[in-house]
Amino acid sequence: MSVTTSYSAPQEPALDATDYGLYAVTVFAWGFSWIAMKGQVGVVTPEVSVFWRFVLAAATMFAWSFYRGHDLRFSWRAHVRFAGLGAFIFSTNFTLFYYGASYLPSGLLAVLFSLASVFNLFLAFLIFGQKPNLMTLGAGVLGFGGVALMFWPEILGTDIDYEAAIGLMFCILGTLSFCLGNMISASNQRAGIPVTPATTWGMAYGTLFLGLFALLKGNSFAIDYSFTYLGSLIYLA
Repeated sequence: MSVTTSYSAPQEPALDATDYGLYAVTVFAWGFSWIAMKGQVGVVTPEVSVFWRFVLAAATMFAWSFYRGHDLRFSWRAHVRFAGLGAFIFSTNFTLFYYGASYLPSGLLAVLFSLASVFNLFLAFLIFGQKPNLMTLGAGVLGFGGVALMFWPEILGTDIDYEAAIGLMFCILGTLSFCLGNMISASNQRAGIPVTPATTWGMAYGTLFLGLFALLKGNSFAIDYSFTYLGSLIYLA
Protein backbone atom coordinates (compact mmCIF):
# COMPACT_ATOMS: atom_id res chain seq x y z
CA MET A 1 0.00 0.00 0.00
CA SER A 2 1.35 3.41 -0.89
CA VAL A 3 0.47 6.69 0.71
CA THR A 4 0.44 9.81 -1.41
CA THR A 5 0.90 13.13 0.35
CA SER A 6 0.47 16.52 -1.18
CA TYR A 7 2.23 19.68 -0.10
CA SER A 8 0.89 23.17 -0.44
CA ALA A 9 2.94 26.28 0.23
CA PRO A 10 2.00 28.20 3.38
CA GLN A 11 -0.52 30.90 2.68
CA GLU A 12 -0.18 34.49 3.80
CA PRO A 13 -2.70 35.28 6.54
CA ALA A 14 -5.72 37.13 5.23
CA LEU A 15 -6.08 40.78 6.21
CA ASP A 16 -9.14 41.61 8.25
CA ALA A 17 -11.00 44.86 8.97
CA THR A 18 -8.68 45.68 11.90
CA ASP A 19 -5.62 45.42 9.65
CA TYR A 20 -7.13 47.71 7.04
CA GLY A 21 -8.26 50.14 9.75
CA LEU A 22 -4.79 50.33 11.32
CA TYR A 23 -3.23 50.86 7.90
CA ALA A 24 -5.70 53.66 7.13
CA VAL A 25 -4.93 55.37 10.46
CA THR A 26 -1.21 55.13 9.72
CA VAL A 27 -1.61 56.68 6.27
CA PHE A 28 -3.85 59.43 7.66
CA ALA A 29 -1.46 60.27 10.51
CA TRP A 30 1.60 60.16 8.23
CA GLY A 31 -0.06 62.43 5.68
CA PHE A 32 -0.89 65.17 8.16
CA SER A 33 2.51 64.92 9.87
CA TRP A 34 4.09 66.85 6.99
CA ILE A 35 1.73 69.75 7.63
CA ALA A 36 2.37 69.56 11.38
CA MET A 37 6.12 69.62 10.77
CA LYS A 38 5.83 73.11 9.33
CA GLY A 39 4.51 74.24 12.73
CA GLN A 40 7.79 73.10 14.28
CA VAL A 41 10.09 75.04 11.98
CA GLY A 42 11.08 78.58 12.83
CA VAL A 43 11.80 79.78 16.37
CA VAL A 44 13.17 76.53 17.89
CA THR A 45 16.17 74.78 16.34
CA PRO A 46 15.31 71.45 14.62
CA GLU A 47 17.30 69.21 16.98
CA VAL A 48 15.62 70.75 20.04
CA SER A 49 12.16 70.38 18.52
CA VAL A 50 12.84 66.74 17.67
CA PHE A 51 14.32 66.23 21.16
CA TRP A 52 11.10 67.34 22.87
CA ARG A 53 9.03 65.37 20.37
CA PHE A 54 10.79 62.16 21.39
CA VAL A 55 10.83 62.99 25.08
CA LEU A 56 7.04 62.81 24.83
CA ALA A 57 7.00 59.88 22.41
CA ALA A 58 9.50 57.77 24.40
CA ALA A 59 7.61 58.42 27.64
CA THR A 60 4.40 57.30 25.91
CA MET A 61 6.07 54.15 24.58
CA PHE A 62 7.50 53.22 27.99
CA ALA A 63 4.04 53.68 29.54
CA TRP A 64 2.48 51.56 26.78
CA SER A 65 5.13 48.85 27.14
CA PHE A 66 4.57 48.60 30.90
CA TYR A 67 0.80 48.56 30.39
CA ARG A 68 1.06 45.74 27.84
CA GLY A 69 3.49 43.81 30.03
CA HIS A 70 6.46 43.87 27.63
CA ASP A 71 9.79 42.81 29.09
CA LEU A 72 12.21 45.72 28.55
CA ARG A 73 15.28 43.89 29.88
CA PHE A 74 17.79 43.08 27.12
CA SER A 75 21.47 42.28 26.70
CA TRP A 76 24.03 44.94 25.91
CA ARG A 77 24.22 43.59 22.35
CA ALA A 78 20.52 44.28 21.91
CA HIS A 79 21.05 47.78 23.28
CA VAL A 80 23.67 48.37 20.59
CA ARG A 81 20.93 47.54 18.06
CA PHE A 82 18.52 49.89 19.84
CA ALA A 83 21.13 52.65 19.79
CA GLY A 84 21.40 52.13 16.03
CA LEU A 85 17.64 52.59 15.72
CA GLY A 86 17.88 55.74 17.80
CA ALA A 87 20.71 57.13 15.70
CA PHE A 88 19.23 56.46 12.26
CA ILE A 89 15.45 56.64 12.73
CA PHE A 90 14.64 58.55 15.90
CA SER A 91 17.17 61.38 15.67
CA THR A 92 19.16 61.85 12.45
CA ASN A 93 16.27 61.11 10.08
CA PHE A 94 13.84 63.54 11.71
CA THR A 95 16.38 66.29 12.35
CA LEU A 96 17.50 66.28 8.70
CA PHE A 97 13.89 66.54 7.53
CA TYR A 98 13.21 69.41 9.94
CA TYR A 99 16.18 71.23 8.44
CA GLY A 100 14.86 70.41 4.97
CA ALA A 101 11.47 71.84 5.93
CA SER A 102 13.17 75.21 6.39
CA TYR A 103 13.86 75.29 2.64
CA LEU A 104 11.14 73.24 0.92
CA PRO A 105 7.31 73.01 0.93
CA SER A 106 5.80 70.15 2.92
CA GLY A 107 4.41 68.41 -0.17
CA LEU A 108 7.87 68.10 -1.68
CA LEU A 109 9.18 66.69 1.61
CA ALA A 110 6.55 63.94 1.44
CA VAL A 111 7.51 63.16 -2.16
CA LEU A 112 11.19 62.80 -1.27
CA PHE A 113 10.44 60.62 1.76
CA SER A 114 8.27 58.31 -0.34
CA LEU A 115 11.52 57.26 -2.06
CA ALA A 116 12.10 55.17 1.08
CA SER A 117 10.00 52.37 -0.45
CA VAL A 118 12.52 52.13 -3.31
CA PHE A 119 15.65 52.70 -1.20
CA ASN A 120 14.58 49.91 1.17
CA LEU A 121 14.49 47.37 -1.65
CA PHE A 122 18.04 48.15 -2.78
CA LEU A 123 19.44 48.25 0.76
CA ALA A 124 17.79 44.91 1.56
CA PHE A 125 19.52 43.51 -1.53
CA LEU A 126 22.92 44.94 -0.57
CA ILE A 127 22.74 44.02 3.14
CA PHE A 128 20.60 40.85 3.27
CA GLY A 129 20.94 39.63 -0.30
CA GLN A 130 17.19 39.85 -0.87
CA LYS A 131 16.52 40.17 -4.58
CA PRO A 132 13.86 42.82 -5.20
CA ASN A 133 10.66 41.32 -6.54
CA LEU A 134 9.70 43.08 -9.79
CA MET A 135 6.11 43.53 -8.64
CA THR A 136 7.27 45.04 -5.32
CA LEU A 137 9.74 47.31 -7.12
CA GLY A 138 7.02 48.38 -9.53
CA ALA A 139 4.66 49.06 -6.62
CA GLY A 140 7.31 51.20 -4.92
CA VAL A 141 7.91 53.24 -8.06
CA LEU A 142 4.16 53.54 -8.63
CA GLY A 143 3.65 54.75 -5.06
CA PHE A 144 6.40 57.33 -5.43
CA GLY A 145 4.87 58.48 -8.72
CA GLY A 146 1.44 58.79 -7.10
CA VAL A 147 2.73 60.98 -4.27
CA ALA A 148 4.67 63.07 -6.79
CA LEU A 149 1.54 63.63 -8.90
CA MET A 150 -0.45 64.68 -5.82
CA PHE A 151 2.05 67.45 -5.13
CA TRP A 152 2.95 68.23 -8.75
CA PRO A 153 1.77 71.86 -8.50
CA GLU A 154 4.05 72.41 -5.48
CA ILE A 155 6.96 70.77 -7.30
CA LEU A 156 6.47 73.00 -10.36
CA GLY A 157 6.26 76.04 -8.11
CA THR A 158 9.59 75.31 -6.40
CA ASP A 159 12.56 77.20 -7.81
CA ILE A 160 15.60 74.92 -7.67
CA ASP A 161 18.08 77.44 -6.37
CA TYR A 162 20.94 77.10 -3.91
CA GLU A 163 18.66 76.97 -0.84
CA ALA A 164 16.31 74.45 -2.44
CA ALA A 165 19.31 72.26 -3.31
CA ILE A 166 20.37 72.32 0.35
CA GLY A 167 16.84 71.31 1.35
CA LEU A 168 16.88 68.46 -1.17
CA MET A 169 20.21 67.25 0.21
CA PHE A 170 18.89 67.25 3.79
CA CYS A 171 15.79 65.28 2.79
CA ILE A 172 17.60 62.70 0.68
CA LEU A 173 20.09 62.09 3.51
CA GLY A 174 17.18 61.92 5.95
CA THR A 175 15.44 59.31 3.81
CA LEU A 176 18.64 57.27 3.53
CA SER A 177 19.06 57.46 7.33
CA PHE A 178 15.50 56.21 7.81
CA CYS A 179 16.09 53.29 5.44
CA LEU A 180 19.31 52.28 7.20
CA GLY A 181 17.30 52.28 10.41
CA ASN A 182 14.75 50.04 8.70
CA MET A 183 17.51 47.54 7.95
CA ILE A 184 18.44 47.49 11.68
CA SER A 185 14.76 47.01 12.53
CA ALA A 186 14.51 44.10 10.09
CA SER A 187 17.64 42.56 11.64
CA ASN A 188 16.11 42.99 15.12
CA GLN A 189 12.98 41.14 14.06
CA ARG A 190 15.08 38.34 12.55
CA ALA A 191 16.84 38.09 15.91
CA GLY A 192 13.46 37.68 17.61
CA ILE A 193 13.37 41.10 19.29
CA PRO A 194 9.75 42.33 19.53
CA VAL A 195 8.90 45.57 17.73
CA THR A 196 7.38 47.48 20.67
CA PRO A 197 10.34 47.16 23.10
CA ALA A 198 12.79 47.87 20.27
CA THR A 199 10.87 51.01 19.34
CA THR A 200 10.67 52.08 22.98
CA TRP A 201 14.40 51.80 23.55
CA GLY A 202 15.16 53.23 20.09
CA MET A 203 13.21 56.38 20.93
CA ALA A 204 14.98 56.64 24.30
CA TYR A 205 18.40 56.46 22.64
CA GLY A 206 17.33 58.88 19.93
CA THR A 207 16.26 61.36 22.62
CA LEU A 208 19.62 60.95 24.37
CA PHE A 209 21.58 61.53 21.15
CA LEU A 210 19.53 64.63 20.30
CA GLY A 211 20.00 66.06 23.79
CA LEU A 212 23.78 65.57 23.61
CA PHE A 213 23.92 67.08 20.11
CA ALA A 214 21.92 70.12 21.21
CA LEU A 215 24.19 70.57 24.25
CA LEU A 216 27.32 70.37 22.09
CA LYS A 217 25.87 73.04 19.79
CA GLY A 218 25.06 75.21 22.79
CA ASN A 219 21.34 75.31 21.96
CA SER A 220 18.68 76.48 24.35
CA PHE A 221 16.05 73.86 25.21
CA ALA A 222 13.36 76.53 25.49
CA ILE A 223 10.31 75.96 23.28
CA ASP A 224 7.75 78.15 21.55
CA TYR A 225 4.53 78.29 23.62
CA SER A 226 2.31 79.25 20.71
CA PHE A 227 -0.74 77.10 19.98
CA THR A 228 0.64 76.14 16.55
CA TYR A 229 3.97 74.92 17.93
CA LEU A 230 2.57 73.04 20.93
CA GLY A 231 -0.28 71.54 18.92
CA SER A 232 2.02 70.27 16.20
CA LEU A 233 4.51 68.98 18.80
CA ILE A 234 1.86 66.92 20.57
CA TYR A 235 0.45 65.62 17.28
CA LEU A 236 3.87 64.53 16.03
CA ALA A 237 4.80 62.94 19.37
